[in-house]
Amino acid sequence: MLAKIANDDHNQQALMISRDIFSTFTLERHTLYRYVPVPFPLSLPMIRSLTLAGCLLLAFALCLFGPALSQAATDAELRKAAQGEKLTEEEFNSVKKALIKDGRSGKASSEAMQELIGKLRDAPAVKIGPDRKSRHKMLENTLVDLRMIYEGELAAGAIPPDKLQKHPSADLFPGAIPGQVKPSTQTCEINANSYRWQSTGLYAPPGETIRVIIPDAYVDAGWKLRIGANSTTIDVPRHKTINRFPKIDRVYDLKERTTVVGSSFGGLIYIELPTPKAKTFLAKDSDIYNLIDQYTPPPKKMCQVRFTNVIQAPRYVHGETDIREWRSQIRNYPAPYAEIGSDKVIFMLPSQFVRKLDTPDLAMEKWDAVIDAMSEISGRPKTKPFPHRFLIDAHVNWGAAFASYPINAPFSWAEAIVKGEPEWGHCHELGHLHQHRAWTYQGTGEVTVNIFAHYALEQVYGRVPDRGSRQTVLEKTRDYISRPLEDRNWTTVNGALFERLAFYQVLSYEFGWEPFKQVFREYRALPLDQHPKSDVDRASDFLIRMSRATNHNLGPYFTQWGVQVHDTALQEVQSLPAWESAMVKEALAK
Repeated sequence: MLAKIANDDHNQQALMISRDIFSTFTLERHTLYRYVPVPFPLSLPMIRSLTLAGCLLLAFALCLFGPALSQAATDAELRKAAQGEKLTEEEFNSVKKALIKDGRSGKASSEAMQELIGKLRDAPAVKIGPDRKSRHKMLENTLVDLRMIYEGELAAGAIPPDKLQKHPSADLFPGAIPGQVKPSTQTCEINANSYRWQSTGLYAPPGETIRVIIPDAYVDAGWKLRIGANSTTIDVPRHKTINRFPKIDRVYDLKERTTVVGSSFGGLIYIELPTPKAKTFLAKDSDIYNLIDQYTPPPKKMCQVRFTNVIQAPRYVHGETDIREWRSQIRNYPAPYAEIGSDKVIFMLPSQFVRKLDTPDLAMEKWDAVIDAMSEISGRPKTKPFPHRFLIDAHVNWGAAFASYPINAPFSWAEAIVKGEPEWGHCHELGHLHQHRAWTYQGTGEVTVNIFAHYALEQVYGRVPDRGSRQTVLEKTRDYISRPLEDRNWTTVNGALFERLAFYQVLSYEFGWEPFKQVFREYRALPLDQHPKSDVDRASDFLIRMSRATNHNLGPYFTQWGVQVHDTALQEVQSLPAWESAMVKEALAK
């Protein structure tokens, strides 16, 4: 039935929503608003209160009926917006969704929309950038805000590439190209036997018409051309002040040997190669890593791709780029965005952060060691089918940073990257890409991720991070276990992320990291259809496996911390030697 339902575009969206609701650990990052027009306020507590079945039904209902309900409410709002009247945030969101839809098609869907678009053409164009003077405040001028959204969508798809013009914001972000620099024809090599984004080391100047020539063997083979690493569209007006235009990237299908492309904003150029699909629509995006952990990449198959009217970008490839050439020439290439990376992780960041970087080799040695440490404890092979990507952006759409492909982080994180000295936050986001749903239970998505941060920083830099120090763990343990028992229930507790992290850190202090490695390897080898199904199932399974790995009965410890497990799991580990945590006793004695 699902296969039949998935044939419809709306229902494809529903599957995406259902998948995210089911598998995302923090719903703050994946709300329904991201996908469909919601004709009524829908809060996170409301979403959390739904069962999986309820989430599925809600997702399908919104996709099937939401657009019609939303449009009925939108016509009056479109006319209100056309008059330049101030909109509420709910009204703005309703108009925005309709405007995005029409912007992508390049056609007005109603008379009211046509009237609004006419007004937008006359509205002032806004320039937005990361410096304090160029930041844009939302909801102060309705027509200016809506024009910003509409022209971003037009530039991302509806306007033919040979008709695109340079956007006034392009010099502010992604950045200006020196006036004396002239675009040229360049050829790059990519590995056709790889996946996802393939770096070219080239940059598309804003407003330039570019021709991309690919080998005949890969015409209409699912290849795409991406301009702009800034792939996240900023969610306005949820963000009241923004540091760049909401949408600045553009993607083209490469269905011919020669494809004309371009971008109003400019950006780094990538060839996007097809990626193996998850075996089930319930698999989270990051599970692509899980599903091909045991995959052995085929031999490299290098091919040449030619580009006209492009400029070179600073790009360091660990183990390939000559460090003397980097210092004398490459780091000074004129593009405003750069890359330093390896076959494990690639960082995409404004070129200002690499102009004086003398030792990208030393930085990448450290970053590779961090990734290897995370692979080691998570039970993954150190050889990756494709590298993680980490983007330094002018505006982060979710929280301080968020894990995706690529990871998104602010300018303030760049210095630590080029020094090869990651902080907890860098490792936290990379840790998300090493989590496994089978042992992440009862709201611990933002908890267990820190196991990887703690382990990597300890192993690579020979120091226990402050958040993992023995004293900190004792304090967090005391704070949490001193609560009344009903306030320790992991299925209902709100927050307490580092307190609950101490639950795992105590185990690492008393038993070492080997039990974690053993258990995580077991989960990596576990077939998908044997994964525990519910939160309590996952916690129970983790109790059994960790008890066996430590050769101790951890049941009382789980109960003491409020982790909800089945009685059958407690009974199964009862025959193992009893254990009482010395650290918990020490914490409670203070």
